Amino acid sequence: MDEWIRTPRLILRRARESDAPFFLALLNSPGWLRYIGDRNVRTEVAAAAYIRDRVIPGYDQPGHGSYLVVPKDLPSPVGFVGVFRRDGLPAPDFGFAFLADGQGRGFAYEASQYLLATPGILSLPELLAISLPENGRSIRLLGRLGFVLEGEAEIEPGKPMLRFRWAGMAQPEGKPC
Repeated sequence: MDEWIRTPRLILRRARESDAPFFLALLNSPGWLRYIGDRNVRTEVAAAAYIRDRVIPGYDQPGHGSYLVVPKDLPSPVGFVGVFRRDGLPAPDFGFAFLADGQGRGFAYEASQYLLATPGILSLPELLAISLPENGRSIRLLGRLGFVLEGEAEIEPGKPMLRFRWAGMAQPEGKPC
């Protein structure tokens, strides 16, 4: 099933290879390149391969995967939220990324809040998140979502990150579909 969660303003759904134009734009956006890193995806063909090889396999693990955030009043995704397995972390990693058009509108908070309330994620024994120290917007959002700073992590050599642990949060109104 493509559609997974409906919030008051958003639809969260699984990625598919036809989302290559969105992924191409996101993976090459200034925010992604600055805070996440270059994935060397430069064409729609490469973006489709990225989705097929790196995104879709994440759905095989309960509570994991990247879910596209599509505002109900727009035709295409503006970002994603998800849970990932990352080398260098002892537990799953919660993350999000949005195009400039999807920032500053509360979409990341709303989508994250609903995703974090799903049974698959609630059943995880622990959940972490990481952020570069200079990414103030992400750090503030993690705090609003119930993540607590627990220290530092070095996922890539020479690139110290802040490490957060999810302490839980209040359930949003409504339920995932």
